[in-house]
Amino acid sequence: MLMRSVLSLLVRRALPGLLCASTLVACEPGNDLERFSGRHLRATMVSRDGNFLALLEQLKPEAGCLQLHPDVSASFDGTPLQVFPGGPIVDPDRCFNAPPNFTGKLDTDPFFGDPRNAVMEIQDGDERIVAEFTNYYARHGFELVAPPPAVKPGQEVFLKWEPPTDDISQFEAVTLNGQEVPATPEAGGVRFTIPSDFPAGRVDVYWVGEWLIPAERCEGAALCTATTWPMGLPSQLNIQP
Repeated sequence: MLMRSVLSLLVRRALPGLLCASTLVACEPGNDLERFSGRHLRATMVSRDGNFLALLEQLKPEAGCLQLHPDVSASFDGTPLQVFPGGPIVDPDRCFNAPPNFTGKLDTDPFFGDPRNAVMEIQDGDERIVAEFTNYYARHGFELVAPPPAVKPGQEVFLKWEPPTDDISQFEAVTLNGQEVPATPEAGGVRFTIPSDFPAGRVDVYWVGEWLIPAERCEGAALCTATTWPMGLPSQLNIQP
């Protein structure tokens, strides 16, 4: 019984190679992009100087271990990306290999202009995964108002988020000079109340929670989302005594 199980395992592992050898078609290592159609393409700029990382992550359990073909190419808004096809497959029956990822360095200048979309493309022959991220090039943060709005302790405040196309529904709080204050996301921004004992002075306002840039197009993948490193100055408030 044990010998039969061992032979069965060996046949399953050898079958792809046997099929390649029995046909005139050359077999290339890796899997077609279609096999990744149930995955999440998640892209982010991970540092202020433009370092970029995207992943093709599992959304749900899959059959077998997947790797990209070695000749797959990728780009983000025209910038070529380095392609890591996925971690080595040690045991096809127990898959823990790392997902494919794509790295590069983006030009940061467009983040300081008018908001505009960006397109990421992964190509394998005639197959493609394409994601167009809405207003990817933008500052992404609370609205800047000069001079900072004057508010008093105990006052309710609504801060707009720019660009308004971002998904900020997971925000939980804001920080005022590092002090966390509960906040409620609403359409286009967040609402919170200045603590009644908050000291007077100018404060920097940051958010607590995840925000996402949605995709106008997501072709060849089940889900496409993105984030960026926040660019530019933080929003401020002027707390009055």
